[in-house]
Amino acid sequence: MTFNVSRKLGKEKVQRLYLMEIWVEGYDKPVYKFGKSSGHSSKERMLQIISSYFDCYRCTPIIKIVRDREVDDVFTKETSLHKEFIDDRISCEGKKWSGMTECFILDKDVAIEAYERVVDAASSE
Repeated sequence: MTFNVSRKLGKEKVQRLYLMEIWVEGYDKPVYKFGKSSGHSSKERMLQIISSYFDCYRCTPIIKIVRDREVDDVFTKETSLHKEFIDDRISCEGKKWSGMTECFILDKDVAIEAYERVVDAASSE
């Protein structure tokens, strides 16, 4: 008889909206990434980004999760943030790493204010 044990037992899929601060090659200040993930934190998504970035540049970026919350309708919220800052999207010519199209050149306080506004709007409805 064989038993299959899963470490994910009891962990339901939760939709999360996160804001990450990332130091990217070629930029003299951090960029900010709005994204969605499933699970109890966005740490796994952060590790995927680090791995993909390493494959492009052979070094790792410095990444900090600035905000990370469980939300309903995460796709709509993420899309609204991306649309709001579409003109501030970064460009990494010739290098493509996971999540780069969701990174924006913003001041930290602007990124946090936008994130909080979108999350708070959802909780006040």
